[in-house]
Amino acid sequence: MTTDRTAPSPSITRRSVLLRGLALAATTLAGCGGGGGGGGGVAPAPDGKAASGRLVYRNSGVAAVYDFASARETTFNPGENLGFDPGVTVSRSGIVSVSRGEDNDGFDFALYGLDGRERSVHRVARELAFQTSPVMFNADDTRIAFSVDEPVSASVGDRIARTLVVQWPSGTVVASLDGYEEPVWAGPHGELIVRHAETLRLRLFDAALNDRGAVADLVASTFIGAYNVSPDGRLLVYEDGSEIRVHDRDTGQRWVAARDATSATHAPNVSPDGRHLAFFARDMFNVVPHVVPFAAGTTVQVDSALHALDTIADCRARFGWAA
Repeated sequence: MTTDRTAPSPSITRRSVLLRGLALAATTLAGCGGGGGGGGGVAPAPDGKAASGRLVYRNSGVAAVYDFASARETTFNPGENLGFDPGVTVSRSGIVSVSRGEDNDGFDFALYGLDGRERSVHRVARELAFQTSPVMFNADDTRIAFSVDEPVSASVGDRIARTLVVQWPSGTVVASLDGYEEPVWAGPHGELIVRHAETLRLRLFDAALNDRGAVADLVASTFIGAYNVSPDGRLLVYEDGSEIRVHDRDTGQRWVAARDATSATHAPNVSPDGRHLAFFARDMFNVVPHVVPFAAGTTVQVDSALHALDTIADCRARFGWAA
């Protein structure tokens, strides 16, 4: 089957929905977000200044690493500027994954170090497949997971959302989860949480990739980066308009971790030590990372004067936090 990419058929409806969702997220959050800061800039320490590790994020043209120890942001060129950008992620060992361009035969992603230096570029060869999530590394970097929108099969042109789990670095596909997208590794034991493409309900697969059912009654938003899991796999954090909410998978307890009276919040991340929470929100005119203290049952009222990092403007999609 061939498709003229300049004149998409109605079968690519989900692709259009995803693009609109990303555009809506940018409109909701971005204000007048502009260009990026220079490499190596020093940013004021937020209320979350006790946070440790490094945040990795990007906008439409620049990627950056923010080091809490030095309160310094280092920018780097992530390569091709994508029209549909799932964001940038980082593994526990510091492997930064950045999506690259796509064509009729597949798409690419590049791996960087936390120093911003490109290490390698990898090809995902899948005909007429669109990447719909960033590449996510599991806890020990032995598997990656990402989702695609692609034809059901070589003989069935209807399109389907599909999450692929791949052995790394061999590239062997070990599982194909039909109907699911936006995979997130849930803790150190290899569990995977995905979002159903139609109902938006979250579902859990164990380390052997057996279906373990719904994650409570949680329904995620349609945006990339709508939810995440703490490094120990226990706490699921998810965006809900101007709030970041938390679900404790062990106890069932839920609470609002952060509430912003002036901006939508997006793409939550729990720090590697579990003591801080980062997310995107608008600081006056620009969407930048905000960092707040994080504790069970505690709600932080977001104040950009205290919690915003002075970083590249108009940050987007999913981002990551490395120790």
